[in-house]
Amino acid sequence: MTVEIDDWTCRLDFPDGWVDLTAAIELDPAGRAAWAREVVNSFAPLDLVASRESMEKGLMSLARNAERTHAVLAAAYFALGGANYAVFDVRSSARTGWLSPWTKWRADCSATRRSWGSPR
Repeated sequence: MTVEIDDWTCRLDFPDGWVDLTAAIELDPAGRAAWAREVVNSFAPLDLVASRESMEKGLMSLARNAERTHAVLAAAYFALGGANYAVFDVRSSARTGWLSPWTKWRADCSATRRSWGSPR
């Protein structure tokens, strides 16, 4: 998964099993449902231990949660059978402590072009 803001790029490479939830954050409900269906279809159907419908609902719920918490990057790990075992997200916050929406965060980063901390 990659987030690009002008000349700043954050890239996280996840191994197989991780689903990019960030891709669904700004979609409308119909787009989010189509995205979830596509993700579920990428699993091997004979390996699924959960119903396709419950997996789709779970994915949409995870994406809505990532949007609600203003995640900049979000991913969920699904085991071979389709069970969700972990969620990973990156959030940004202003100096005042409130979470800022993705679009505001991107505009703020573009405007200030400052970095805090050092890459590892």
